[in-house]
Amino acid sequence: MTSARKSRMSADERDQVITIWKDVLGQNTIDLDRGFADLGGTSLAANQFVARLSAQIGLDVPVIRVFEYPTLRLLLRYLAEGASPPTAVPGPDSRASDRHAGAAPDGAARDGDIAIIGMARHDHDPR
Repeated sequence: MTSARKSRMSADERDQVITIWKDVLGQNTIDLDRGFADLGGTSLAANQFVARLSAQIGLDVPVIRVFEYPTLRLLLRYLAEGASPPTAVPGPDSRASDRHAGAAPDGAARDGDIAIIGMARHDHDPR
């Protein structure tokens, strides 16, 4: 016997997520498989995106999820299924190789993991 999982998002909410994605990224068209960063998304834009999801739809999404599920297709699936990355995080005495061996099959980070995103700029003044 199979059990169908009820979607946590209505079709209207899904459309609102798509509209917010387009607005935040300044896109007129949607490509479900292009990444947030590939479309010009920054950490500031990701924060704006999740703030609007919360304010307009009532969806509280941690900003890290925008980078864990970087395409609109993956993010919508995450939101619809109510999926979350595994919560088991190895203790501080675990070796790095042990941590990577237990990575989630979909490549998603665990709740205890963090993403360090950096940018550098070098302006050369020829004077």
